[in-house]
Amino acid sequence: AKGAVKYFDELRTEHGFAQLLSLDEFNDQSNEYLVNDCCVFGVEVLVIQPFTGSLKMVKELDDRTYTWSIQDFSNLNEDNQNSDSFNLLKLNLCPKGCKSQKGKSLSLFLWLQDRETIVPGRKVYAKYKLRVLDHSQLKTFEKIDGFS
Repeated sequence: AKGAVKYFDELRTEHGFAQLLSLDEFNDQSNEYLVNDCCVFGVEVLVIQPFTGSLKMVKELDDRTYTWSIQDFSNLNEDNQNSDSFNLLKLNLCPKGCKSQKGKSLSLFLWLQDRETIVPGRKVYAKYKLRVLDHSQLKTFEKIDGFS
């Protein structure tokens, strides 16, 4: 996968995709992303730290994947929805898109949950994959960022 490692700090608390998946593709029943008004999102995260000009793994997280299932998706309003916290992070979903993609795409971001826990001037570096899981589990739509 291509892309730079991303960092989170007290000022840069989010990374993700305003245009993760088009709403037409997401709502197309044959793709099975939205079934019985339920959808599932996932993220795989590796937290790393700077080390002598390169990056190294801090430690293998106990559970580096997080899955978020949303029931009654059609009843969500246009406001951002937040997952529970995991490893100082959370997922932020804009069900009708955000920014330039409002009304066009599903938007999904990885957020630093509690920026107050980060020492000023320090950063948390991460590699991640954001996913929309289909219910048949035959395919998964994912976008990768923060990977080198």
